[in-house]
This record gives sequence, C-alpha cells and structure tokens, in this order.
Amino acid sequence: MELRKFIATTIREYLNENVNNYTKLTDLAKQHDYETFLKKTDSLTSIYNILYRGMYDKELTDKSFFTDYIGHATQYGDYTDGIIYNNNNDVLYIDDNTFNNLRKNFEDISKKELNDIYSYYFKNHKLFDAMDGEYSDEISVIKFVSNFLKSNIPYTKVQQHKVKNDLLIPIMMYYAQIKGKNIIQFVGGDYSDYGGADEFVVNDVSRYNKLSDIWKSVN
Repeated sequence: MELRKFIATTIREYLNENVNNYTKLTDLAKQHDYETFLKKTDSLTSIYNILYRGMYDKELTDKSFFTDYIGHATQYGDYTDGIIYNNNNDVLYIDDNTFNNLRKNFEDISKKELNDIYSYYFKNHKLFDAMDGEYSDEISVIKFVSNFLKSNIPYTKVQQHKVKNDLLIPIMMYYAQIKGKNIIQFVGGDYSDYGGADEFVVNDVSRYNKLSDIWKSVN
C-alpha cells in the first residue's frame, strides 16, 4: 500500500512539474469533468497550440492523425485526448513546393529503401484504412509511391484523394524527420464534414504534454 501511495505521489508530482506552464488549462481542468474540460479547451486554441485525436483506446500512439478542432476528433472514437506543442518549428507544412523539394531529395530512392521506410507502417497497420482495392498489398503501395515520386503530378492533385494521400504519409513523415520536424500538416480532402480542414500527423507524441495528463494533475 505504501509503495502504491509513493508511486501515485511521484506520478502526480511529475505531472504537476510538466504542466506548470499551462495555467489556463489547469484552471479549466479544476472546474470540470474530463469530457467537459476537453470541449472547453477548444476556446483556448488561440493561446495554446492544441491538437486532438479521437480513438477507441486511451493511448496516443506515434505516427497518428490529429486535428486542431475537437469536434472533428470526437467523430473518430469514443475517447479523445490531445497534445500541446509550443514550437511551430516542429511543424512541416506540405504543399506543392514542399513536396517538390521532397521529390528532389528522394530522386534516386530505390524500392528497397522505400520498403524500409514503410516497414513500420505496414507492421503496425498504420495504413490499414488506405490499403484497399488496387493498393491492398505492400508491393502495390510501394509501386504507387515510387511512381508518384518520379512523376510531375502536383501533390495537391492527390491531396484530396484520401487513399493516395494516406499512402504518401510515411515518405512525408520521413522527409519531415530529415528536416528536423516532428509534425506534418496538410489540407484534408473533401471526404468528410470537415473537408478542406487542416490535418496533422505526429511522429513522436512523447515530446508533448497531453491534455489527459493536465487534467489528471489537478483531479
């Protein structure tokens, strides 16, 4: 029992130490249950850079989609959490110009090298929703990416196509890492109620404080 108390106290102290720069968020967390707190954080996005993720479990995982609007996130699962990133330099915005620079960077990339980059996503089913129809296996995915990198097709031509855009995310994330970025941002397609809204993919979520941790630190 004493050990359990010690562990609980240590965790709380750690959380308090890591959220001491988020006064408005902690004040909000003290006043509300978790779900209400989350909804009300949307009014603080002009102060804090908050990204939300809806999911069916309670653990944020690396290389996952996020949105900057909580109403969008809640459509993707029974549980929602979020992260706060302070540094805009963490974000690489993907547009035609950025993607053309990416192409130049990988103009000699082989299919084997692409496969190495994509292996994590295949193994952890990160492309599960996109791997359907003509892109239902790993070989067809790598072939599509390789051909697209060699083409002159503007990125924005496939940006509105959810499947094709999703299949390009691993190479875009890899390029972002080379550039020292941890988050990619792009305009989402017109395939939901929030078509045309910005979407984000976060490489390493452990670099940021979570909204759930901020709420736990005062409750």
